[in-house]
Amino acid sequence: MVKWIGHRGESAEAPENTLASFKLAMERDLDAIEVDIHLTADKKVVCSHDVNTLRRCGKDLVITETNFDELRKLDAGNGEKIPLFSEVLKVLRPGKQAYVELKGVDQALIPAMMEVIDSVGVDHRQIVVIAFHPDMVRECKRLYPDLQVLLLIGIYRLDGGISVPNAELAYALMQGCDADGMDIRSYPEVVDAELIRRVHAIGKTVTLWTVDDTSDAAYFVKLGVDGITSNRAAAIRDELS
Repeated sequence: MVKWIGHRGESAEAPENTLASFKLAMERDLDAIEVDIHLTADKKVVCSHDVNTLRRCGKDLVITETNFDELRKLDAGNGEKIPLFSEVLKVLRPGKQAYVELKGVDQALIPAMMEVIDSVGVDHRQIVVIAFHPDMVRECKRLYPDLQVLLLIGIYRLDGGISVPNAELAYALMQGCDADGMDIRSYPEVVDAELIRRVHAIGKTVTLWTVDDTSDAAYFVKLGVDGITSNRAAAIRDELS
C-alpha cells in the first residue's frame, strides 16, 4: 500500500510547517507528515522550509542566525507560529510517521534532531529522515543506523547547466550514499516501472514529491511507488479510494 504523506502538513488548506497544518494531516488520518527542520542561533530545532522567514512571515530573518524567541514572534500565516520540532512530534499519532527533511549541510543538526526525538519519546520507526546532501545522509546513517534515511533527488547542476537526473543517475546517487531509498521529484520521464523494480530488488524504497494532481498520483500508484508526498494528500487519497 502506498503511503500518503502530507507535504509540510495539509498545506493546501493550512499554513505550511505549522501546527495547524500538521494537526489537520493527523485529523485526516494521513500515513505521514513531511516537515523541514533547521537549527536556530540558540540551537533550537524549528520547523520551516526556507533559510529565511521572508516568504512565510513577511520579515527577513535568517533562521540559523536568529534566536528562537525572535522567530516565535512572527506570524507564519493565519496567526500560526513557527513551531519547535518537539511540538510537531507531539502531534504525531501512534503508528504515523514523520518524514524529516534536514535543511542545509550543518551536521550538528543531526544529533540535535535525535535529542528532540528521544526527549519526546517517539519510536525511531516513526521517523524517516530525508536530505538532499549525500554527506548528510551518510552521517545520519553512520550515527543512527536504525533510522530509515532517504536521499532527496531533484534537479542537479551538471557541467555548469541544469539537468533533470535520469533513472541511472538517480539510482547511482542513492547507492553512493548508503541511503535506504530515494525520495525523488515526480518526473514521469525518470520514475518508471524499471527504476522502481531495481530499487525494490535491493530492498530499498521509492517515495515521490510533490504530487498534487490526482491523475498523476494514480499513474505513480499503479507503478508501485512506496509513498506519495502531496500538499493535498488526503483529498487525492480519497479521490483514488
